[in-house]
Amino acid sequence: MTKKLLIITYYWPPSGGAGVQRWVKLSKYLPKYGIEPIVLTVDSGSASYQDLDPSLNDEVREDLRVIRTRSFEPINWYKRLFGGKDLPSGGFANVGRLTWKKKLMFALRSNLLIPDPRIGWKNYAYRSAQKLLRSESIAAILTTSPPHSVQLIGNKLKRKTDIPWIVDLRDPWTDIYYYDTLRHSAWSHLRNTRMERAVLENGDHFLTVSEDLKQLFCRKTSRPLSTLFNILPNGFDPEDFKEVRAPESNVFTLVYTGTMAEQYRPQVFFKALKNAIDDLPEIKVELKLIGAFPPMIDALIEENQLTEITRKVDTVPHYESIDWLMQAHMLLLLIPDVVNAEGILTGKLFEYLASRRTILCIGPLLGGAAKILQETRSGRTFTRQDEAGIRQFIKDQMLLLTSGEWQLLDNSTLIKQYSRDNQAQEVADLISRLSVRGVSPGH
Repeated sequence: MTKKLLIITYYWPPSGGAGVQRWVKLSKYLPKYGIEPIVLTVDSGSASYQDLDPSLNDEVREDLRVIRTRSFEPINWYKRLFGGKDLPSGGFANVGRLTWKKKLMFALRSNLLIPDPRIGWKNYAYRSAQKLLRSESIAAILTTSPPHSVQLIGNKLKRKTDIPWIVDLRDPWTDIYYYDTLRHSAWSHLRNTRMERAVLENGDHFLTVSEDLKQLFCRKTSRPLSTLFNILPNGFDPEDFKEVRAPESNVFTLVYTGTMAEQYRPQVFFKALKNAIDDLPEIKVELKLIGAFPPMIDALIEENQLTEITRKVDTVPHYESIDWLMQAHMLLLLIPDVVNAEGILTGKLFEYLASRRTILCIGPLLGGAAKILQETRSGRTFTRQDEAGIRQFIKDQMLLLTSGEWQLLDNSTLIKQYSRDNQAQEVADLISRLSVRGVSPGH
């Protein structure tokens, strides 16, 4: 018998980003396992999206029921007054020097719009969800964040219904790496922590992307949460990678896709690449950076004399980002140099895996990304102190190409666990267990 899952999410096409793809892709495969998803989201005319990718509309199942509601978005008034270019993009990659306008925006955002600027959607979404719950037999409710204000909708619904509530926490809440940039007052920080704890104490079951993030959230409350968590990393859609192919170019090509904020501290990569090129001047190299980058990246490129070999491309639709991966001989993955970096598993990691290219990762040696690369034999992780190791690793890959030994990785079996199809089955099994017993053992 088919069970209905209500997915409440702010970010949905035409919004872009890995957070959008997570449930667009999972909802594509859930019906295969007896789950009918119904999506409640914000109307795009009212929304304040960080990134746009209308091409993701093509990824949504034609038979998927999507309910859109209005929202009150104060941040849209900021756009009208000061222009949209000053709004932070995903990961704050476009936030450089803090002008007085940015300082004012962060202060207002953090002390009036708690926990985030999308709080204006809460009441609209709650009323729409209530109406739906009265007319439909819903087996479970799932709220996914960020924005974490979405979890407040789930928490409010939980007080009115016994339907199992699954809390999907894709990122930290008060521990996100740019949290301090938001200039919270003591009062707003206290409210944030109380909201976070209330969600953790009332949810029936939890999803998050890594073991480290699970442990981070478990420490927030005295409630024994460990058995109520499933680790559901981001993943890849196998249909996007039906035609994995080797690059056509004989120029050794490194590719990076996504955002790169200052906290990513990429200096060591650019230095190592420059030195590798100097060591092997006879090998042609090209660096392709696809996405959003702060001004400091241009300075690093110039400082390391990499301007002639570097091509920068603005953020592209999702399907185009996969085409860029197919042009690579090596992929660069940077884990931000922040507190709790061990738990960061960026969405692009899994599409990197599916492309079957060798991955150069710079970040914690004991982090979740490093563990996955090791288990799937897809690359190596280096610390920012190991310039020599990074340099040699790049050189080794360059030499594989010139010797004719470069080839796609044979790791299809090892990465299968991260396919959206497999993950949808895991979610379906969870919903079946919860709906059978009503709620999780924690209640």
